[in-house]
Amino acid sequence: MIKHIYGARWWKFDFHNHTPASNDFGKGDGGHMSITPENWLLMYMQAGIDCVAITDHNSGEWVDKLKLALQSLDDSKPIGYRKLFLFPGVEITASSNIHILALFDTTVGTKEINALLGAINFPAEHFGTSDAVSPKSVEEIIAEIHKKGAIAIPAHVDEACGLFKLTGHTFSQALKAEELLAIEVINKTFEKPELYKQSKLSLAEVLGSDSHVAAQVGSNYTWVKMSTPSLDALRFGCTKARLARLRRRYNKER
Repeated sequence: MIKHIYGARWWKFDFHNHTPASNDFGKGDGGHMSITPENWLLMYMQAGIDCVAITDHNSGEWVDKLKLALQSLDDSKPIGYRKLFLFPGVEITASSNIHILALFDTTVGTKEINALLGAINFPAEHFGTSDAVSPKSVEEIIAEIHKKGAIAIPAHVDEACGLFKLTGHTFSQALKAEELLAIEVINKTFEKPELYKQSKLSLAEVLGSDSHVAAQVGSNYTWVKMSTPSLDALRFGCTKARLARLRRRYNKER
């Protein structure tokens, strides 16, 4: 249950990002793989991003590294420094090759990410890749994410490996996942599947850069209204956005 009211200001939130913990980071540029955690953070600071979700492919390896590096930057405040909030997370590959983002509170570390991956039986030898899949279904993984206290956001639903690529009963079951608040939509003009329209979910729509190279950093983001960034505040913001969409549709139907 959300105990506080949030919404003092707008924050620029990048919901989808990769580090060298993802094996496709750098897109073939070996030099880019050698980036330091400090320089990774400074790229987002210089791009004017306020909140960053760390969502490597089936890995939380860089979460602790980035949190330690951020503490160092907060102390030294080098050129290009600005306040940045990190949201630990992971991009999970579910059965049917569907990608789901899991976002945790800012206090969480690599250990908790690994615990989630263990709970969904993702093969440890494939951490950091998107080639292998969890044997769990989309709805089972979403349920486990929520059980761990995180927020589940199906990634790039309108593109490859996205939720909207599912059909029939498999898609219907995924849409019935409890506590689902948001989806990552890349193309705002994308025509949503009929089954989604019939579900009347009207989930909040967020966006991230899905960055694998420096040029992508901060290229896409979502404005989220919060007081101080936290998972509760983000959950409240997504809930409020979803209710607003429902109200707009209800008013239109009337």
